[in-house]
Amino acid sequence: MIQGHLTEADYVTAQWLHIKPRPVVAVLVLLPLLAALTVMFLDHQWSLIATFIFLVVVYFAYLPFRSRRLFRQHKALAERISVEPRDEGLFFQRANAEALVPWSYLMKWRSNDKLLLLYPTKGSFYMLPMSLFTNQAAFEDFRRLIEAKLGKAR
Repeated sequence: MIQGHLTEADYVTAQWLHIKPRPVVAVLVLLPLLAALTVMFLDHQWSLIATFIFLVVVYFAYLPFRSRRLFRQHKALAERISVEPRDEGLFFQRANAEALVPWSYLMKWRSNDKLLLLYPTKGSFYMLPMSLFTNQAAFEDFRRLIEAKLGKAR
């Protein structure tokens, strides 16, 4: 049984993991971006430089701010949660709701050393931060269970 409370920091970390591109995609985006930045600075194209700075501010300041605000608005996220792995799926329980999510309803998953995301659709996920587990070994055991049920992380 996995149980505990989610935090704003967990939600922000989950959003970063959710939007993180795969390494191949990151390289394919970063190389042309670096080339464009070099040209912008060499040609003194200040409007493009300002646009780039705006995008950096949106990405590194506004997105975390928005994630924290969404967490505070979604009252159920702050409730105590328990998750129980079962043969047929994951049983989620909160103060006002409970549901069994069959393994076949989860299309993919992602993780890092802080949390695990389980995706029923491409745009929505269940997040299970490391803080819900008793220790790192329990987190790793759960990650292995998810990999056995859903395949490799994507």
